Amino acid sequence: MEYQQKEEKRRQLIASSLILAVLSLITIQLVIFPFIFGGLSILFAILGSGSNPKIPAKGKVAIVLSSLSIVLTITLSVFAIKMIFTNPAMRQQLNATSMQIYGESFDDAFEKSFGIELPPAEVK
Repeated sequence: MEYQQKEEKRRQLIASSLILAVLSLITIQLVIFPFIFGGLSILFAILGSGSNPKIPAKGKVAIVLSSLSIVLTITLSVFAIKMIFTNPAMRQQLNATSMQIYGESFDDAFEKSFGIELPPAEVK
């Protein structure tokens, strides 16, 4: 009886791991959530294997999907930051949007926060 309960808990952990992996992929654009969902997914997949050193196939799929979502999130974030600092048109649009929302341009807020004056973003 005890073995069946442990096996059921393992199946639930693996199923939860797979659900969290899918949520991690779905929330890539929300930056912080893929790290939370992906990390929990990997943890649940490892815990779902129990004392068995071999992770079930669904657990391996969850680990791969979670890892992929974390890598994609990091890649997209780095690309977006690079575009903000190197693409003048994007920086101008960011400054205009920041001005509408916060009443202060992104360049001014960046300078206040970090003490670094950014070169002007002029569209060629």
